[in-house]
Amino acid sequence: MTEPRTAWTGGGKKIPKPRKPHAPSQLNAKRFAMLPGRWRAVAEGKLDVTELDDEEIFSGRLRQSDGVLGPRPPLLPQQFIDEQQRRLLNWSAAHVRESLRDVLRTITEIATDPNNSSGDRLKAAFWIAERFMGKVPDRLMIAAEDPVESLFRSILEDPDGLTAAPHEPSAEERSQG
Repeated sequence: MTEPRTAWTGGGKKIPKPRKPHAPSQLNAKRFAMLPGRWRAVAEGKLDVTELDDEEIFSGRLRQSDGVLGPRPPLLPQQFIDEQQRRLLNWSAAHVRESLRDVLRTITEIATDPNNSSGDRLKAAFWIAERFMGKVPDRLMIAAEDPVESLFRSILEDPDGLTAAPHEPSAEERSQG
């Protein structure tokens, strides 16, 4: 009889040693080999998941030869999961597009019905305005430039452009010039 794999800790308690994990491809290959017919074909890429109907995809079960949905396997192939997510997102987007008119009508009724509380009407009006006129930014950054900082920046950017204070010509220079 072999002892379970254990290790001693400083407190005198035994804890199980972690098992060395299998490489994911080896583990999945072993699991996929146990899958029944059509599932194995999906896992091996022999059956294209885009050919499956929506009921098969959304239920996570494949049809058997008699047309009845079979049991769900313990492990779903990644390409099946990817197709499930793709179809769910497409279906959701189509459903939202189809019901958008009703949603807008309902929110407009809430915003314009005098029987609703003013808070509810205001929230509905803000929702409509933000969705169709654009949301006001949460933070507005306003910066005023400091004149001293501006002076130092101009000195650093163009040190040759600095000149002394403008020279006013003397009366003698004015008469000559």
